[in-house]
Formats: sequence, C-alpha cells, structure tokens
Amino acid sequence: MKETLFAGVGEACITPPVGTPMMGFSGRDHGCEGVHDDLYAKVLALKQGRRKLVLVALDLGSLDREGTQGIKQELKERYGLPPKNVLLACSHTHAGPVAAERSYAEAPDPGYMASLREKISQAVGDALGDLRPARLSFGLGSTEIGVCRRLKTPEGVVMAPNPEGDVDRDLPVMLLSEPSGKPIALLFSASCHPTTMKADNYLISAEWPGAARRILEEHVGAPALFLQGAGADVKPRIVGDEGFRSGRFEDVEAVGKEVAEDVLGVLEGGLREVEPRLCSVLLDASLPLEKPLSRTELERLASDPDVPPPRRRWAGETLALLQKRGELPRRTRCFVHFVRLGEDARIVGLEGEPCTGIGKRIKALFGDRGTVVVGYCNGSVAYLPTRRILEEGGYEAESYVYFGLPSRFAPGMEDKLAEAAMKAAERCGWAHV
Repeated sequence: MKETLFAGVGEACITPPVGTPMMGFSGRDHGCEGVHDDLYAKVLALKQGRRKLVLVALDLGSLDREGTQGIKQELKERYGLPPKNVLLACSHTHAGPVAAERSYAEAPDPGYMASLREKISQAVGDALGDLRPARLSFGLGSTEIGVCRRLKTPEGVVMAPNPEGDVDRDLPVMLLSEPSGKPIALLFSASCHPTTMKADNYLISAEWPGAARRILEEHVGAPALFLQGAGADVKPRIVGDEGFRSGRFEDVEAVGKEVAEDVLGVLEGGLREVEPRLCSVLLDASLPLEKPLSRTELERLASDPDVPPPRRRWAGETLALLQKRGELPRRTRCFVHFVRLGEDARIVGLEGEPCTGIGKRIKALFGDRGTVVVGYCNGSVAYLPTRRILEEGGYEAESYVYFGLPSRFAPGMEDKLAEAAMKAAERCGWAHV
C-alpha cells in the first residue's frame, strides 16, 4: 500500500540589523548601511509514514559547522528531528550578514545567530503544523544566466568571463501541490553565484535568487524555495561583457527575472509526477589534503611583509594549529547529504562550494535526469574544485586559505565526494542500472 505524502510550508524573515557585518567579499570595511530587500528562511516539511524531512532554504552566504549544529540541535530538541532529516541550504548571496567563521570577516554576531536559530525553529514548526496531502512533480529546463569566471591567460587562470568555459545550464523544478492541484510549494535550482553586485554594495539583499523567488511566488501563488547548484566557478552573464563589473539592483532584477521566466517555461511545459519515497542519509566524504608546508616555510610566510595579508594571516593561523596539535591534518570532514524524494527525484547536498564539474560528475552517477546537486549545505567547508582546476590553479584552487584549511585539496577529492554520494544513495535503496 502506497503511503500518502504530506507537505507543509513555513517562512521567517531573517534580515539582520543595520550595521551588521556582511559576508562574501573581503574588500568591505564596515557593516551594512541599509536593507534593499528582506532575507528569508523558507521551509518545506515533508512526511510519509513515520518519516519526516525538512528542507530549509536560507538567504545567507553560508553557515559553518558550529552554526549548523546549533540550528539542528534546536530542531531536534523541539521537534525530534534527527540532523540527517534536516537539510540547510544557503543561497550564497554576497549581500547578506556574516553567518560563518571566515578569516577575512568579523565573527558572526552571537545575537543575530541566536535570533536566526529561533526564527528557523519557528518556521519549521509552522511547516510541520501545515502538513496536508500532497503530490510531487518534477521538471527539468535550462537557463543561460551564468558564464564561467575562469579564464586562462599566459599569467595563469584569472577571474574573468570565459564564454567557452564549463557551465551547468540545468534548471530543475519541483512542485508540491494538493490533490486538487493547488500549489503548496515550488522548488527551483540554478548553478550561478549570486554576485551580480560586488563589494561596493552595502545594502542587504537576497540578490538574484530573491528577485526570481518573488516573481515566481506572484505567479504560482505559493512559497518558492531556491536551492543553489554547483556553480562556484560561474557568475551572472549580465555583468560580464569584457570584464566583470559591479552590477546595480536593476541588473539583479534582470537576472532574477530571466531565471523566473525560465522556471515558468518549465511549468508551462508540464512536469512529470513522481511517486514519493522519502529517505535521507548524511555521510562524511573525508576529503584528502596535500602535504602541508613545513614549520619553517609557514614561519617565513607569516613574517614576510611582501606576502599578501590573507596568506600571511593564514600562515599564522596554520602555525597556531600546528603548535596546538603537533601535526597538521591531511584530511578534512565534508558531509554529503543525500535526500531521496522519490524513485527518480533526489537532492545531493554538498557541504561546500562545488564547482561545475563536481555537480556534473555526481549527476552522471545516477544516469537519469532527476538528480539535483546543491551546494552551500549545512556547514560550508571550502571551494570544492575538480582535479583539472587543481592542476590549473586560480582562485577556486587556492581559496582554501580563507576557510582555515592547512593545505590545498589533493587530487582525488572529487572521487571521494562521488563515492560518498553513491554510498548514501545505496543506503536509501538506490540500485545501479
């Protein structure tokens, strides 16, 4: 006997106070000056039989593991939800508050983080209290909003538009609706940095995902949840003519409108109904790191005034870690969160900033068109580069210094992510075709 799927929604405004430090760009030197548009936590609760799953879409740059654990502990105590049954997914807006420890930014404000936990908890409670019989449908379209930001030059890879570079154009769309057809919630995902604007913006904004969501909610008449895909090496095309310029809010609106129209096109084309079968698994992929620098090399970097400040600061922090532990780690934790919604509809949430090739690699494992790879889930570890990016260099390969890692990822880390995704899927009953 098929068990009925139930779905409910909740939301909370998570806009920070004016003056709160912002996240995403190291060039900012003071807190936010105002609010252009509010930030939200959008919640979808699902129940089938005794299984309950909660998806929380957040207008935040990212969370760290401490913040994630605090939120999930609160949800466990209030609603009995185990951590593996709660997926936290950040949009990665660069116009939101600091919500994770980063070496280039001030620490998260404890008052804001406490408020964030409480608001998310209330929204989850609202969603669980809103459960009603539901049907799940899935569709896949495409979007052209992004352009690869990795350009090879004689001096190496630079952050500039590369129209020939790799981009994931997939635009997965999921709709939860009542048996009558009335929409309950819309989920959509695209793989592109929400960095239409640069560090010169000091106004809080959900960026283009927020603009797209607003338009979609007006058309659909139900809450919309955005899930950021694997596009850590992709920026909005609209601000990349010859070089990337800092966009304005009209550019943000234009990108959001384009995505929304692409989503509406998928809805108009018709979705396929999915037989629901809920399951979730959380696994540590345990990613390998390269051999770290020696104490002597780290001391030299930490004391050399000609070394860029971020790398000098990283060297000092790594020395402190070496002093504390006696040796530097050769692996780092990175959780893969597998959420099965139905036989041919699943979410693979990655705890980091996955580059395009990572997402494509994981989707190819399943051999169908029902896999949504989502980045910036739970605590965010670092950029997740492919083997090719590690070989080529560039920001995505070298940005580990901003995330507190003692060294670069080692080649083979993408294999570990793929293996963890498949192992988690198998625990949820996936069988190789």
